[in-house]
Amino acid sequence: MKSRSRTLRAFGRKEVWGWQLFWFALPFYATASLLFDVVLLNNASLLWLLIFVGSTAAMVLVAVLCKKFFMDALLDRTGSGWASIGLAAVLGAVKNSSVAALSIALGLQEDVDWAFRFVGGAGLAIPIFACYVLVLGTRVEHRAAMAKLTRTQNDLLAFKAQSKSIAAAENTKLLKETQGAILPQLQKIQTMLVAGTGLSESTAQLRSLISDQIRPISQRLGEFSERPAFATTGEIATRQPKLFENAVSLRQLIAPNIVFLISAPSYWLTIDMIISFDAALRITPYIPGVWLLMHLSRLALPVRFKTNRNTSWFLLISIGVLSSMPVYLGFLTLAQTPTQVNLGFMEIFGTVAALTGFATSKSRDIERQKAEAQLAKDNEILQRELALFDQKLWVARRNWNFTIHGTVQSALTAAVTRLVSAGADAEPYQLELVKQDIERARTALISPTQLDVSIQGATDQIIDTWRGVCEVEFAFSARATRAIERDLGVRQCINEIAKEAVSNAVRHGSAKTVRFTIDRSEDELIELTATNDGSPVSTAAPEGVGSQMLNELTLDWSIQNRPGAGVVFRASLPLSQFSVVDF
Repeated sequence: MKSRSRTLRAFGRKEVWGWQLFWFALPFYATASLLFDVVLLNNASLLWLLIFVGSTAAMVLVAVLCKKFFMDALLDRTGSGWASIGLAAVLGAVKNSSVAALSIALGLQEDVDWAFRFVGGAGLAIPIFACYVLVLGTRVEHRAAMAKLTRTQNDLLAFKAQSKSIAAAENTKLLKETQGAILPQLQKIQTMLVAGTGLSESTAQLRSLISDQIRPISQRLGEFSERPAFATTGEIATRQPKLFENAVSLRQLIAPNIVFLISAPSYWLTIDMIISFDAALRITPYIPGVWLLMHLSRLALPVRFKTNRNTSWFLLISIGVLSSMPVYLGFLTLAQTPTQVNLGFMEIFGTVAALTGFATSKSRDIERQKAEAQLAKDNEILQRELALFDQKLWVARRNWNFTIHGTVQSALTAAVTRLVSAGADAEPYQLELVKQDIERARTALISPTQLDVSIQGATDQIIDTWRGVCEVEFAFSARATRAIERDLGVRQCINEIAKEAVSNAVRHGSAKTVRFTIDRSEDELIELTATNDGSPVSTAAPEGVGSQMLNELTLDWSIQNRPGAGVVFRASLPLSQFSVVDF
């Protein structure tokens, strides 16, 4: 059922209706015209060439008009494989009917069985169209999957190649902008203090520096910024896998039901055209034998049997020839002339073409599924690494913000306080303390230190903060603890996310208890779950700073209301087996 659905979907793609289909079908129609019009009628007039060109032009004209006015829209809307098969039948009927009309007009035939021409043309077009879709049409979907995989791989490689340099550049830019805005003013104030003049001016400039520079910088650092863009570096050649490669079981590639449905009508129509309608009726009981032999051949192949490409082609063609024997041998018993006997190979060709065509399509479909599975895996890796990169950028900005907001602003505020208290008659020791405050701020700007977070200390602080208001509990698995202890970034992220989760639970749900469980579900993931006993909360609230922070620091997060069981918050934080970004 699944194979049939995939096949019909392939038939229903509008991309199959293009000039590639025309060039694929042309040799088949040329061969059919040669065999059935020239050889079978024993008429080698060059006018058949003119008829072939004219009938082909008529078929193409109808195809173009149908595609332009309704077929593309129909396939976009429905993706109906049956609509495509129907159009193929109509085009075949138009082609064959045009041959009949032109042959009469040019005097090559006097009497034509129009019903036979119409039905025969439709019956020939359907297997040609089916073979095209099976052999070549599936390449469109396969190439699209491979191209998408290639782009993702390019993005992943570009990220890994550039992440460290981009992160370092962002950090350097941050340092230079901040130092450039603050250090020159600090130097000017220090010079004034060393000279012992302009204490009031120094105080005013310190106040201005705090309000106009330091506080706005601290505010900007606390905001979430967009991830720097990555440029794709280099190209990865899209792998074009060989058909019937060793990794594919040959038994998977044989579909007796589908092949029989495609080829069975052609047996009857071919015999009708070559010999007679009565012969076609007499051969009908032999046709199910094709399906039986093909089915038995498939069953004879071990499930795990795999072979090389050439052997696969040989076995498929051999099975096709063997399976067509009931019809072919029956045909030979009914043939009346040497020409008819020689045309009997058409019965074998139809079976082989349908069998190998579907096998080709199935092989590509298997490769496409592998490519899509790899694509999903690569996307998952890429998203994890990007989230980890965001984490590390956030940690760097937070550490720098702590330096600016904490050390620098505090030191300068202390300096201002000392100057205001001392007034114009400041003692030398008081000025020395002010100088030390300013120097402490300058040193912090030049050599910022990384803020370390003890996970035990952080959780204890959260528990103490909400004591008497909300009971907070933490439970860490051993695997999670080992990973968290080795990763400063994830410690800081867990600390911030836990603060946000408790605050939201109390503010929005009036929670009295919040229980955290932190586990390492996979090598690269930390899973944080917070369950509270608060009232249900809206899961469709507009994004605020808290949501932006969660988007920035996690791979994924969610809030779920459980009637009678409180509210559950979940977040997945990325870990890496190697350092993606070093600051």
